[in-house]
Amino acid sequence: MSALKETGSVFVLSVIKDLGKEIRKLLPVDIEMKTIIPVGKQEKSTNLWEVILADDVIKQLEGAEILVTESFMLRQFMYDIPSLKWVQCTWAGMEPLIQFMDPQKPEPPFAVTRYADMNVGNSLAEYVVGQIINNERKFYQKWESQKQKIWDFHKHEYRILSELTIGIFGAGNLGSTVAKFLKQRGATVLGLVRSAHKTGKPEFDKLVTDFSEILPYCDYICNLLPSTPHTKGLLNGEVLKMCQKKPFFINVGRGDVISEEDLIHALNQGWILGAALDVFIEEPLPTSSPLWNRPEIIITPHVGSLSKAEGVAKFFFENYQRFMTGKELMCKFSWTRRY
Repeated sequence: MSALKETGSVFVLSVIKDLGKEIRKLLPVDIEMKTIIPVGKQEKSTNLWEVILADDVIKQLEGAEILVTESFMLRQFMYDIPSLKWVQCTWAGMEPLIQFMDPQKPEPPFAVTRYADMNVGNSLAEYVVGQIINNERKFYQKWESQKQKIWDFHKHEYRILSELTIGIFGAGNLGSTVAKFLKQRGATVLGLVRSAHKTGKPEFDKLVTDFSEILPYCDYICNLLPSTPHTKGLLNGEVLKMCQKKPFFINVGRGDVISEEDLIHALNQGWILGAALDVFIEEPLPTSSPLWNRPEIIITPHVGSLSKAEGVAKFFFENYQRFMTGKELMCKFSWTRRY
C-alpha cells in the first residue's frame, strides 16, 4: 500500500479524554499533530457519548491524511474529506460507520483500521469471567439473602472455571484473547469459526464450524462475533435447542446475533438458563424491552470493554509505523466483508 512519505502529520478527533496527549508522547517531535475538539450537539436518539459534529469542526479536517477518531464521527464526513488516506478508529465495532455507507457511492478510498488489541480482549475476558463467577457463586442471590439476614450456606454449590466447558463464537483477535484468558484458568474452550483453520489455534481446545459441534457440550456460550450480513440472526429460530447442558449465554459481540423474541423463547423453553447481555440491537435498550423484566437476564450498558487513551495511542502508533513504511496495517476493516 502507498505510504505518506512527506510529513506523516496526524489529526485527532475523539471523545476519549487525553488521547491527543498520549499520541503526542509517542510521535517523533518533528511530526505535526492537530487535536480537534468534537464540538456539536447531542441528539436524544443517540448514545450519551455520540456527538453530531458542528460544520466548523468538520471544516478543520480539510487536508487531513491520517486521522484518529470514532466510527460514529467518521460516518458524518467519510465522503467529504478526499485527502484522507488512513483512519484509525478507536473502537472494535464498526456498525455506526456501516449503517451510513451509501450503496450508491463507491467505497471510500482510504484505509480504516479497528482498535482490537490485547487490551480490548483482556477487558472483555474479565467481563466474561466476572459474569461466569457471578453466575456460579450466585452473588446476586447472596445479596438478596443478606438483605433478609438469611445465612444460606446450604445452597452454596458452584463449579470452578477448570470444571467448565465454554464455547466462544468468533476466533479473531478478541475471541482468541478471551479464549487464552479462560484456558490459563483451566477451562475447556471450544471455538466456532466460519471456516476451518488448517493450523488450529492454541488458545482453543477445538475449533468447529457448525453449531451442532459446540452447543451440546457447553456450560457457557459466549458471543464475540461482529455484526455482518452473515452473523445477523445467527442464533435465531431453534438454533439454541441444540444446547443439552442448559448453558448460560454471554453476549459481548453484537446484539443482532439473536432477536429479543428468540432469546426469550430460548429461556422459556429451558434451552438456556440465563444470559448476561452487554450489547443490544437497539442502544440504549428501550425501557419497553421485555428483557428488563427477566430475572434470569443481567443487563449492562455496553461497557464490556472501554477504549482507554494509552492503549489506543500505543495501538495507533504501531499502525502508524506500519503505515509510514508501507507495511500491512493491523485490524484493517474490509468494506466488502463489513468487519
